[in-house]
Amino acid sequence: MRLMIFAACFALAGCSDSYEERLDRLPSYVTGGGDQISTGYWLVRNRTLTPGGPDRIAFVFGLTDNGGFCQEIADLYAKIHSSNLYSCVEAQ
Repeated sequence: MRLMIFAACFALAGCSDSYEERLDRLPSYVTGGGDQISTGYWLVRNRTLTPGGPDRIAFVFGLTDNGGFCQEIADLYAKIHSSNLYSCVEAQ
């Protein structure tokens, strides 16, 4: 597990790619590039009062119900930060 976290951090620390490109590769690093046992989900913040598009703020993986847990987090964030909308998107 520590090795996977280290590998993901190391991969995201590359300096030639943009932040978005590194985020796009995160799901494949977490699964080792192989078949996924369970689909990961991005927790996405959609700003309503400030400019900017949707932001992927967390990646939920490694659980039996990643989507359900991600939605619980989204609901909690929505209660705390009511000026933003939160949702979960399946990682590709």
